[in-house]
Amino acid sequence: KTAGGRLNWVERGPGNVGGRTRPILVDPTDPNMSTWWAGAVGGGLWRTINRGLAWQYQSDDLPNMAATSLALCESNPDVIYMGTGEGYGNVDGVDGNGIFKSTDRGNTWVHLAATVESADFRHVNRLAVDPANADVVVAATGTGIFRTEDGGTSWAEVYTGLGRVQDLRAQPGNFNMQIAGVNGVGIVHSTDAGLTWELSSVVWSAGFGRVELAYSQSHPNIAYAAADGGTSSGLYRSDDGGVTFWPMVDGSNFHWLGGQGWYDNTLAVNPFKPDTVYVGGISLYRTIMTDTKVPVAGPTAFDQGDSHTWLSFVNFGASAFGGRVSYLDGAAVDVTTLDYSSIEIRFGQGSQKAHRFWVKKDAGTFNNGGSGIPFPEYQYGSYVDVPLQVWDTDNNRQLMFSFRDQADDGAFNLIEFYSSDAQETRDDHSREYMFIHKYDYDANAPHADIAENGGLVNGMLYFMWPFLTDSTATWDPNNLPNQTLRIDYARGEGRTRFVDSGIDESNSAHVDHHNLVPVVVDQGSERFWMINANDGGVALSTDNARIFREVDNAFAGYNTSQFYGVAKKPGDPIYIGGTQDNGTWMSYGNPNSRRGWNAVLGGDGFETVWNDPDKVMGSIQFTYLLRSLNGGTSWSPVPGMPFDQTNGQFISTIASSEQAPNNVYTTKRDGLWYSRDFGSSWNLTVPTEGWAFHSGGKARVSIADSNVVWAGYGLDSNPVNKLHVSMDRGETMAPVQLPTMARAPETGISGLATHPTESGTAYALFSRYGYPKVLETKDHGQTWTDLSGFGTSNVSDNGFPDVAVYDMIVLPNATHVYWVGTEIGLFKSKSSGKEWNYAHNGLPAVSVWRMKVQDGEVILGTHGRGVWTVPTSQVDVAIEEEPGE
Repeated sequence: KTAGGRLNWVERGPGNVGGRTRPILVDPTDPNMSTWWAGAVGGGLWRTINRGLAWQYQSDDLPNMAATSLALCESNPDVIYMGTGEGYGNVDGVDGNGIFKSTDRGNTWVHLAATVESADFRHVNRLAVDPANADVVVAATGTGIFRTEDGGTSWAEVYTGLGRVQDLRAQPGNFNMQIAGVNGVGIVHSTDAGLTWELSSVVWSAGFGRVELAYSQSHPNIAYAAADGGTSSGLYRSDDGGVTFWPMVDGSNFHWLGGQGWYDNTLAVNPFKPDTVYVGGISLYRTIMTDTKVPVAGPTAFDQGDSHTWLSFVNFGASAFGGRVSYLDGAAVDVTTLDYSSIEIRFGQGSQKAHRFWVKKDAGTFNNGGSGIPFPEYQYGSYVDVPLQVWDTDNNRQLMFSFRDQADDGAFNLIEFYSSDAQETRDDHSREYMFIHKYDYDANAPHADIAENGGLVNGMLYFMWPFLTDSTATWDPNNLPNQTLRIDYARGEGRTRFVDSGIDESNSAHVDHHNLVPVVVDQGSERFWMINANDGGVALSTDNARIFREVDNAFAGYNTSQFYGVAKKPGDPIYIGGTQDNGTWMSYGNPNSRRGWNAVLGGDGFETVWNDPDKVMGSIQFTYLLRSLNGGTSWSPVPGMPFDQTNGQFISTIASSEQAPNNVYTTKRDGLWYSRDFGSSWNLTVPTEGWAFHSGGKARVSIADSNVVWAGYGLDSNPVNKLHVSMDRGETMAPVQLPTMARAPETGISGLATHPTESGTAYALFSRYGYPKVLETKDHGQTWTDLSGFGTSNVSDNGFPDVAVYDMIVLPNATHVYWVGTEIGLFKSKSSGKEWNYAHNGLPAVSVWRMKVQDGEVILGTHGRGVWTVPTSQVDVAIEEEPGE
């Protein structure tokens, strides 16, 4: 339902700060190759016809602006599909709402009904369209791989992901051959146009999470994979179209992903030279393969078969397959690479004896018999029956098996990871580790070297931590499913490579790279362009990927900056705000949508305060605060608030008020910090209880009474995750009471707001699906009321959307009117939260992260379309003229 009273919002820019961009699509029918589409993850779809000199917005009136994947049909390029939702795990990612389809080159769009409000299409990470048939599309999503043969009317799940499917590529010239990257699993491939999938064989030289893929245009049987290993980066090559991958090896063990491969990871192959690959993580590099072959060996696949429906494995941060399988463990004794082979763990197909080990109940890091117990402290118990068998399938021999008997009850018992019934954690009971040894199985006697305290390290090949998936799975050792878990191990030859940056770092693209798209412009001279999507927007190289330049400059129109915070200079139409990975920017006077702003602080920019014309403060990640005492002309670090990666909060928060502009507040690991002199000195208030710590903490000063300060991280039954309130300007704090409704959010807050006239009224905002989004207290946190209609059901009964919520304002001249900033735009109530409507009000469906009523204006900091403002006088008139809802 759309409310009336359309407002004349002013888009303030900045016109020179592009935001995070992931998909790039080039129009194959443009002979000049100058027509592209770019998807901003919070700013919608954009089109240029002149290589980025000017951009036009292409997603007006769409209900979701998280454009994350694009694909068109080569034989019918009028047909374009756009997937929404960023499925990479970044805290500011905007969730999507399915797939959109255009049949007129992106001018108009249809929301594919089968994908609307579906958890399977909340994160559509990649799309591939059959070049010969626009009705056949394959989608890689956060839950699996889906396929349509009727243009998106219906979809079939063709692969159930054991992890997020974050990339999918079709072989050039052969849509039947496809490869996909599955986080924590590896690479899967299809030979029948995506109808069926199986694991590719990959010798992983390091553990991995996210995997990105690319085919060679000139030699389509050659494919590459870039794998995030956390502390390492892995590059792999296939010469058979993606069925088998081998690692590329270099002596320097070059880590180009820099620990951020879960977030920024991309690669592309030189369109003329299949041995030259461009990789992007934090920066861009060129790597070239040599002809030198080196022997490699290792696990190539971890296949759970159908056991994934009831059995999962914990990532304990070691070795391969998302850390779920440890091999070549540093503690293993009497093991070399020659001892490894492919193995099967067979459930429901017979039993065997196993070495049982137990641990002391007061051992470990937390003295609770849980984590951090070294193997030498494992006590040997007995040789007992287990309801499974372990086989070396390369040599057709049964192997010795051991397990950690966490319950010390003499049996191998897998139970739920977290038992909701018993309110226990995995440390209490579910660390039933599995150890597979190289020794031949003997049904009559344990192995002498294993059957001693700490003996499980002898001949230890693989080490895993299994658990039941959830409370619906059961463990009946006498009636287990007939299912096999397989670890494949292979030996072969990899190729060496050398790394040559190949990029002019003095004139290159913005850091944090998400896409590389080569565009052939001259076959004869082997000349190509490279388009790059990154955290700063879009960049272009016209010299074979050597020098890049950003194409999201002032007046180009690519207004996609992602603001975390925004403020206004009192008395002047000048704005300042912090942006995702683009620092803090300040506008010139009375800015518009095209005009550029001035960069004043680097890093990631977050919240800002400007309640005195001369005094303005900004923030960088990890609670690094800086201030200006001359209206933004010059800046200096705030004393006592340095960059603090240990105790600081990544998404930094700052709170102040117009009533008391010199009082400033921020949160850190140790509590609430406050200043009475605009940051010259600081005091710490340590809460006596319930102080959690993560990136979502907020601090807000009551608009009605500057003595009342709210701060904290969440509202759940966890005793260390509570919201706090202070009645004396932050000098003392007390945790608020927990909400008592049946469906309490039980999670961290995503926003915090106060009331303009009632000092005891505040609003805790949430983003958990199916649970309350707006809780209101009118008595300083003693009681809470759900305003979003999720109190008794996972569907709102008053029109509130089931999406993330970040901020809220109560209009000061009409306190019955509430505006809430969500990840799909503004929602409004004219009845103090009793009924909600989507408020177009002249705004796109953009993610709204910060809302302020300041200096006679409503100011929005959006996470994808910059800053927007409207005078409060116009809002007041619109409210009076607005028809009933």
